[in-house]
Amino acid sequence: MDSVTDLFEQLSFAQTAIEENNYDEAKHYIETLFNRLNTISEQQWSQNRGALEEVAETLTALTGAVVDEREKVKQELSKLYRNNNKLNAYKSHM
Repeated sequence: MDSVTDLFEQLSFAQTAIEENNYDEAKHYIETLFNRLNTISEQQWSQNRGALEEVAETLTALTGAVVDEREKVKQELSKLYRNNNKLNAYKSHM
């Protein structure tokens, strides 16, 4: 089934985007994959169940990876912001 091959190709693109820290692109591929999975017919699911379940599991893991990475970035930015505020306070007292 060509559409299953396409799904795996889209998964590969999403994984590459995550590895390259390109989360906007990864989000695009992940959203596209979710939309495509939601439009697959019952017949296609039954004919390609194993492959489609693998796509769905990998997609769930990728989504989690993006969320985890964004949270790490958010925490780092928060830490930098706090340190910057401390530095500015120190400078203003000198």
